[in-house]
Amino acid sequence: MIDAIRRWLESTAPGYPRTGGGIVLSLYKTSPKAVIVLLDEEGEPSLLVKVARTAAAEPSLVAEHRALRRVRVVGGDWVRVNSPAPIALGRVGSRLVLAESFLGGMPMTLNYYTPGHTKNQGRVERDFAGAADWLSRFQRQTAVGGRAFEDQAMKRWVIDPLARYAEEIGWSADEEDLFGEVVARAEAMRGEPIPLTARHGDFWMGNLLTGPGGVTGVVDWELASLETLAVDDIYKFPTSYASYIDRAYPGRDSIPGHPGWSVARDLWQHYGDWANLAGFAYAYFGNGWFPSLVRTWIEQRAAAIRIPPEMHAVFFPVFLAKQATTLADPVFRNGYRSAIRGLARQRGETWLLHGGSNSVRPTISTQVSRGSVRASHVERWT
Repeated sequence: MIDAIRRWLESTAPGYPRTGGGIVLSLYKTSPKAVIVLLDEEGEPSLLVKVARTAAAEPSLVAEHRALRRVRVVGGDWVRVNSPAPIALGRVGSRLVLAESFLGGMPMTLNYYTPGHTKNQGRVERDFAGAADWLSRFQRQTAVGGRAFEDQAMKRWVIDPLARYAEEIGWSADEEDLFGEVVARAEAMRGEPIPLTARHGDFWMGNLLTGPGGVTGVVDWELASLETLAVDDIYKFPTSYASYIDRAYPGRDSIPGHPGWSVARDLWQHYGDWANLAGFAYAYFGNGWFPSLVRTWIEQRAAAIRIPPEMHAVFFPVFLAKQATTLADPVFRNGYRSAIRGLARQRGETWLLHGGSNSVRPTISTQVSRGSVRASHVERWT
């Protein structure tokens, strides 16, 4: 396959250096894509190639190719340096293949999963600072002003994600109560200005490349979009960082440096057995230096793009609903559903949902029919 890809590149992108061998980075049986690093004639990484192993994986390659082409135009020189260049998209035999330039740096997860890293407050703060610097600059470079939160924005950013969640995953009394409140709060936001920037869409540690100077670039852009509400990137990084914080200490009942983690785990274990649930509860409902860091990071990043605190009560639950529908994996979906149910039951205990008026409570009965969120005061959305 590597030889066939090399021949395809020589005919499709003849201006790029000739490649030598290649290294397969991931080819798990369950992985929808294979990732290959092609080496130049000096043995140095030259190109990154993604190969769709199934037809279902092909749309993500098409989406990443399109997103990279667009965001590199909008973002200018800095974004072009900090994101892969799309080289070619085409078929090699029966497989759809995407070739990109190779970005230098090591995934942040390399240090993250090293025992001792996440217990060290200074190291964790440096990870958060590096992610903040990169994300803030990316959002500044791609900002396009704002728009009023009106019908179209309400449908795109609130109603449609909740409707998809209801159709694909389900709707319990807890979810009905939480998302009914979300819709009511969103209605109260009508006319508020919403800042628009580009969004990476999967801003987690594994996609952040690091070097001596901090974050050197970000990969995997298939979920990226332009001129949109970028708050998902702000939530994604701390949520993912918290979710795996115990992985360097398998089988332990406590995490070094994080006494609040086991407390949060014990309080939330009845919501589900998802491996990431304890970290989620710790980040947003726990106590200690790490939950404080998560809060400060989100508040500062939101303030930087002029997202007022009261909007977290709308967009954070919607973010979780969108995460749940990102992958068609029952474990992943049920895991995020357990986090949403916990949030519904415990939402009075987190600062995220206290930014606005606590008196906004829905008095309507929210129902789902054929994938649409139906409520007496939002019938126009159905």
